[in-house]
Amino acid sequence: MTGPTLSSPMTIGLPTSRRAGALALGAYAVLLFLTAPAWPDDWDGVGFLESVQRFDLGQFQPHPPGYPVYVALLRAAELAARVPMRACVVVAVVSGVVAVAFAWSAARSAVGERGAWAVATLVAATPLAWRVCSGVGSEAPALACAAACAWGLVSSGRTRWAGPLALGIGVGLGLGVRLSWAPLYLAALVLAPRGARTRAWGAAAASSVAWLAPLVTIVGASRLYALTVAHVAGH
Repeated sequence: MTGPTLSSPMTIGLPTSRRAGALALGAYAVLLFLTAPAWPDDWDGVGFLESVQRFDLGQFQPHPPGYPVYVALLRAAELAARVPMRACVVVAVVSGVVAVAFAWSAARSAVGERGAWAVATLVAATPLAWRVCSGVGSEAPALACAAACAWGLVSSGRTRWAGPLALGIGVGLGLGVRLSWAPLYLAALVLAPRGARTRAWGAAAASSVAWLAPLVTIVGASRLYALTVAHVAGH
């Protein structure tokens, strides 16, 4: 009885797949950086750019409801990037890579490796996804959070903690990244397997409080409400 040879799938299949995936993600990140715009393409983007230096909803830096998790990511990236616009691109590109990685892993568990490559390619190369993952805006990290939710849903049935935590944190942070995607995030939370709901919902609640409490403290509850109502009415 002989063990696996050097050419058997047991020894080269998974590592080769991982190497191919890492190379693909690296190439994707480089292409996103190379095609990134030099400036924001709308007024919302200008507000996000200004919020790196000063957070003021009254001045639309950014506009209500504040996007606190996205602004926090921009400020963290700016510590290394040094330039606000570059920080915005870093957050977008990293979010795109994270979204594709989660989508690939979730699809691989659900439909196999060939299907996973197809799903990852669609997520990466869709024109709108490419645009948001190389520019200024909260859609890229929102997409990453949504992909984390998908991975969490697929994994919740076979992992006790990783799947539910990914789902819950993806929902909680996603709401702080882009509140308008709440229907998608909350639907994912409702779809959590029964045995994982307590852990997923708890993680969602904790990660939501982690950004909501500082936001209310900084802006003020009444002012946050008034600015958000005025902004919605303006829309």
